[in-house]
Amino acid sequence: MADSDAAQWKKRFERERSARKSAEKLLEDKSLEIWEINQALEQMIEERTVELQEALIAAEAANKAKDAFLSSMSHELRTPLNAIIGFSQILMSKSDTNENAKGFIEKIQVAGKTLLSIVNTVLDFSKIESGKMDYSPESFPILKLLQEIETIIEPLLLKKKLSLEIESDVEEMIADFYLLKQALINLLSNAIKFSPQSGKIRLECCKDEYSNAVILRVIDHGNGIEQEKIHTLFQPFSQLANARYIEEIGTGLGLMIIKKIADLHQGEVNIKNNASGGATFWIVIPQPAMCRLKLDNT
Repeated sequence: MADSDAAQWKKRFERERSARKSAEKLLEDKSLEIWEINQALEQMIEERTVELQEALIAAEAANKAKDAFLSSMSHELRTPLNAIIGFSQILMSKSDTNENAKGFIEKIQVAGKTLLSIVNTVLDFSKIESGKMDYSPESFPILKLLQEIETIIEPLLLKKKLSLEIESDVEEMIADFYLLKQALINLLSNAIKFSPQSGKIRLECCKDEYSNAVILRVIDHGNGIEQEKIHTLFQPFSQLANARYIEEIGTGLGLMIIKKIADLHQGEVNIKNNASGGATFWIVIPQPAMCRLKLDNT
């Protein structure tokens, strides 16, 4: 009986030793497999890191080249365009220029100014994308801003026989004067494009009663905007589409630039269709030490 028990224990011991060796061998094989996989992954990561670094260097070089190109084109395009516009204005003012010629000269002026506007818009977009848009907030009287804007857009209003109503209960504000002027001119230019002949546009400036932020609204009486397209309007290259009134197509960058200008001021820009027709765009510019305004879009 003792010999039988010893034999059983010996068999059991051999089985356990064999199983332990098999487990150790399996563990060793798996460890080697994992090590090989890790080595391959580390190699792939190292190669990918080198590729990404090279791509980053190439992208930075391309961005510098783009900035240099746009800076050069700014001069190369603006200089002859300004000359074309300037000389056409001189020809228009000459008393011996006949009416037929004046018609052609006026078309040259319009085309030159349109092209100059597109060039400026593309350059502004490039500055925004590269984070080089200058931002210099200052305190200024609202009246000065409104008067300069009205002077600039007056020819566009006269061309379509539109009237502009301006109402403001704000005397002074703090913002980047030139960026805010650009944003409002862009909004008013869009309102003019999509307004019917002999229509009316309204520009309102007021303060929010809760936050004291300045709200600037541009209200037109056109056909409004399709609801499903509103959320895309502030994306790059998005175009407002209204074939009934529009006479010229821009770059699709104007509204995106307006949004970036609002962002620089820690503000916001919104849009809604009016119940009576047309649309309202508004920019919210928080004032220092005031809480940021959250507008209800309804």
